[in-house]
Amino acid sequence: MRSPFGFLLAVTAMACHHSTSPSPTSSIVVNSLTTGVSFDPDGYVLDVMGPVTDQIRVGTNGTKTLAFPQAGSYTIAVSDVSPNCTLADPGPFQVTLVEGQTDTLALAATCTHANGAIVVAIISAIPGTMQPSVVTLDRIDSRTVDSVGTLLFTDLADGKHLLEASRASSACGLQPTIDSVAVAGGDTAHAVLTYDCT
Repeated sequence: MRSPFGFLLAVTAMACHHSTSPSPTSSIVVNSLTTGVSFDPDGYVLDVMGPVTDQIRVGTNGTKTLAFPQAGSYTIAVSDVSPNCTLADPGPFQVTLVEGQTDTLALAATCTHANGAIVVAIISAIPGTMQPSVVTLDRIDSRTVDSVGTLLFTDLADGKHLLEASRASSACGLQPTIDSVAVAGGDTAHAVLTYDCT
């Protein structure tokens, strides 16, 4: 007599070998093209909002394929763009992904020469409260200083910049009173002024 359990085992074995194919993914091919000078060193960030939310970094030039496990409508914004770079179309971009299909997104940017900055460190050679002094850059931008710390001058073109410090009195003040600080390649230069009484 044939056991009824044999048929049950056969059905169970067939069920174990049955597999479901994974759903095809959708994708976006991002083409980045940046021209000019002083490119953004770390590229751009795509802020993806939709059925899937993510932040994805892409390079300033090249192609990157983004895979999405869910189709649907997506909004893509571009962030972390250097101030000296301008996107031809800043977005945000609306993309509708169809399951298993690929869409494209083009990013075009132009970068100009990046401006630099000067950080001035104020230190004191004597204890106690400093008397107010004035620090002036290029005889235009003046800042009052009455304590140790730092001053930041930004948006500076390449070249030498004149740094002048007034003395709070005939005996006390910042040294040196005149200094030349060079900015190159959009970098940040550094200078030190010391408050002292002589």
